[in-house]
Amino acid sequence: MFFALRAIARFIKSIFDALSPGRPLTTHARERMAQRGISQDQIRLVLNYGVKKAQRDKGSISYSARKSDVKANPSLRGCEDIVVITAADTGVIITAYHRDYSGRR
Repeated sequence: MFFALRAIARFIKSIFDALSPGRPLTTHARERMAQRGISQDQIRLVLNYGVKKAQRDKGSISYSARKSDVKANPSLRGCEDIVVITAADTGVIITAYHRDYSGRR
């Protein structure tokens, strides 16, 4: 019973996300944004003004705001090195993270 209610709640939430302005977020993306301190405003800025790049798997697209992009576009201030991954076919935001220059990403 509990699992059925949880599934219904997720379904209703996905409908509200799809109807809300902007792109819908997966539960995974929402959790990662909260863990990593990335706001929806930062996501919106990176999607609108960042660099778009198709991923090798061709199923996703990455958007990023590098330090050089921020110098060229001051509205990206505070979004340095944020990467947003979206589904190529639907545009749903899959995840977001801070680019790590230590070689892990």
